[in-house]
Amino acid sequence: MTSFLATLRSSTFMPHGMCYLWQPGLIWLHAVSDTLIALSYALIPITLVYFVRKREDLPFNWIFVMFGVFIFGCGTTHVMEVWTIWHSNYWVAGVIKALTAGASVATAGLLVWLVPTALALPSPEQLRAANAELAREIAAHTRTEEALEQSRADLEARVHQRTAELADALLDLRAEMDRRQRAEHERQAAEKALRLAHAELAHVVRVTTMGELAASIAHEVNQPLTAVITNANACLRWMAASPPNLAESRDSVSRILRDADRASEVIRRIRGLLKKTQPQVVPQDLNDLIREVLVLVEGSLERNHVETDLELTPHAPPVFGDRVQLQQVVLNLVMNGIEAMTHVSDRPRRLVISSTLTASGQVEARVSDAGTGVAATDLTRLFDPFFTTKPTGMGMGLSVSRSIVESHGGRLWASNNAGPGATFHFTLPAIGTS
Repeated sequence: MTSFLATLRSSTFMPHGMCYLWQPGLIWLHAVSDTLIALSYALIPITLVYFVRKREDLPFNWIFVMFGVFIFGCGTTHVMEVWTIWHSNYWVAGVIKALTAGASVATAGLLVWLVPTALALPSPEQLRAANAELAREIAAHTRTEEALEQSRADLEARVHQRTAELADALLDLRAEMDRRQRAEHERQAAEKALRLAHAELAHVVRVTTMGELAASIAHEVNQPLTAVITNANACLRWMAASPPNLAESRDSVSRILRDADRASEVIRRIRGLLKKTQPQVVPQDLNDLIREVLVLVEGSLERNHVETDLELTPHAPPVFGDRVQLQQVVLNLVMNGIEAMTHVSDRPRRLVISSTLTASGQVEARVSDAGTGVAATDLTRLFDPFFTTKPTGMGMGLSVSRSIVESHGGRLWASNNAGPGATFHFTLPAIGTS
């Protein structure tokens, strides 16, 4: 290494000035030219370094650095050309040229390696076209954003408008709900008043019907009272005998108690029909209700010479209902049947009362008479309020009866028989069936 450095410092050769014969013009021509070239070469790498430092996003910036090193080396060789005019340090000049040659080869190799990549880069025209397309896309994007902003503003305006409309609609809905609630309260009050009026009307119909049954009721009460009087007189005679016949007296008293109970039961049933009470819906045996009604109308049946046939099914399940109201229905239908046969004289006056269990699980009761039947045009009007086929009828019995049956979940209708007369049917849901 020491000998190499000594060789570099040796100046045993002739300086270039000797080749120029130390002619001043030629020497200064080379010296000035090489100096200007060296300064120019020195300015280029400085500019490249400045450019690379300012453009940090520049791809392949290291190639610019390598090119700057190569240019700097070239400039240095020109500096040595000026130096060797007067000094013969050709070894230093050669080493500098060798280094410059290495940098040149490396730079040239990198450039050759980089050419395909550089060729793939877009040209300035392509970049301008891409920039123009990008500018158009940016403009379109800007217009889209502006349109979206306008749409958002329109949407917000519509939302505010719709919200205001919904608020108004909500107020209207609340007002409508209040109105309907008031209407519902009024309807409930009207229904309550209607139920009260219906109950009052049903009571009036019952009282009217019982008025028509006055003779029958008097007959039913008179029979046990007459028996009571007869047995009381017999008891007195048996007690006045000498000696008193106590066994016969006890039998007479027993008969008195039995007949008094019978009269009391008739009066109880009549009071139950006439009394104004709230409906009590409990399980009822429809067959028992029919039998109790027949006891009340027994006098009317005898007076009008009407025979009754009971065809009650023994397997009818109970039904839910109010006892008094259901008895009123049966009583109305039986009385209508009796009145329908008032003028019948060419055939037996027969009233058939039956009960059956329908296939749908309902209990059906039928009251069939042997009267003149119902005109076909009147079948659909029989149950209208105030419609009647009787000269002195009110036209309310069947209407009230249908209302009672329907309030119990059943149905009441009429049909003409195949023979003489008509049949009134009503059904009620049996307990334990759907």
